[in-house]
Amino acid sequence: ASSASTKTTLDGTSILWAEGDAITLFGENGAPVEYTLVSGAGTKSGQFENQAVAGQVTAYAVYPATDNALAESKVAVTVAAAQNYVADGFPTDYPMAAVTENGTDFTFENLATVLRLQLKGDATVASVTVRTLGENEYIAGAAAIDFTSGTPVLAASAEGAASAVTLDCGDGVALSAENETVFNFILIPGEYSGFEVTVTDANGAETVRTTGALELLAGTVKTFDSALVINQRWQIVGTFTDNWSSWINMKEVDGLFYAEDVEIPAEGQFKIRYGQDWSKSYGYGDSEPTQISTNKGTNVFWNEQNLKVSEGK
Repeated sequence: ASSASTKTTLDGTSILWAEGDAITLFGENGAPVEYTLVSGAGTKSGQFENQAVAGQVTAYAVYPATDNALAESKVAVTVAAAQNYVADGFPTDYPMAAVTENGTDFTFENLATVLRLQLKGDATVASVTVRTLGENEYIAGAAAIDFTSGTPVLAASAEGAASAVTLDCGDGVALSAENETVFNFILIPGEYSGFEVTVTDANGAETVRTTGALELLAGTVKTFDSALVINQRWQIVGTFTDNWSSWINMKEVDGLFYAEDVEIPAEGQFKIRYGQDWSKSYGYGDSEPTQISTNKGTNVFWNEQNLKVSEGK
């Protein structure tokens, strides 16, 4: 998350306060004042205090806490374009805001959308990126919470907004072939022409899919209709890939796998591996135009700079 000082948690689809949470209240002059959670961790109702300004009459409150002042009934915020994967949850900077008439009791509105992607397969996911397809459609970056109507609304700013959000999966998230693994994104609500979803596995291979038009509503969870299957990929390596240390991913076409745009010296060797599974690592071949049959039912074809693998099914 973009802010280390805020860390709300998720219980199903309910947002719960957590130890260390902070909110910003705004006085009549628009100056921000930070309050910290003193009770209510693990629940949906929390008590916040700031002894230095106790009793100050305020009209608006924002989470996560910000140093930005309130101006013309708006406060600038940021929805992170680089987010971190959280198992069974979402990045912690989920923007919320509230309006009050008595200066002490606030009911927060959830201002963003949780976009939920489900993945299955046998790969390990390194990152997932969602990108808008329409021109001038922004889902993250610079934004503002607008209190003008009396109900807070989150919208992208004219400058500094982002059309893509990347979810960093750290050391990698291993998928299951049987059960879906959920990946959640915090996005700015709006009507979008569609999304390009890019899943990068631990081997650097990318799976790209696009969606149709989507309407993302504030305070809701939008789930893609079906799980996206991400499988590991065949790779090749050889004396032409930096002394065997750099693997080349192969593209699947009609059940066969090809390595494209690879420059091969007149003499050399190569090896084949399936994903990170060394039990599916197949022999050596040379760079002469030839066919090599391995002892595990895999055929390797080398011809005109293309390497083709068939699993012998």
